[in-house]
Amino acid sequence: MRRHPSWLCAALFSIALLLIQGGCATAPSQILVRQRVYDPSEYAPYERRGAAELSGTAFAKGREGEVIYAADDSVYLFPATRYTDEWWQQTLVAGRYLTDPDPRSLAFMRTTVADERGRFRFRSLPAGDYYLVCILAWEREGPSTILQVVNLGKRVHLGPNESASVVLEPVSRHRALIDPPPLESEKR
Repeated sequence: MRRHPSWLCAALFSIALLLIQGGCATAPSQILVRQRVYDPSEYAPYERRGAAELSGTAFAKGREGEVIYAADDSVYLFPATRYTDEWWQQTLVAGRYLTDPDPRSLAFMRTTVADERGRFRFRSLPAGDYYLVCILAWEREGPSTILQVVNLGKRVHLGPNESASVVLEPVSRHRALIDPPPLESEKR
């Protein structure tokens, strides 16, 4: 097993954000039109600093049972709103692309880097609901090298001044956040 360097996982997530923002050159039929509209009032509670803390661990089990820690990988925190609920369900869980997000929603994303044991921490958070996301990618050695991808995540509620610790769980194993699905003409 060979872990991809942290810069590669960060690059993969950057690519994912570009894809989420509509930066991919896929056919329009492969991109779903967002049903939810950005509502500034849903994001208003997240504009100020708070006193809550969220820490946790990000790791996955490989196909052979080995533990792969999110060592030096980025962990992303998003406010959980109706707008991000749609992204979570459609893109992260189901592997479907959505049209460009409202850029104002991306201003609320926070990022940190997990340590060598996959531990991370976010401080000064306002009370509210959040999505945590971490994408792990590694190569499985064998007769052929196979890229393994696991999207880890969790929805968490924090009260005022609350400290919570979570373990991120596998949400999906698809590569939707990394590669656009093939066009029908490419499948032949």
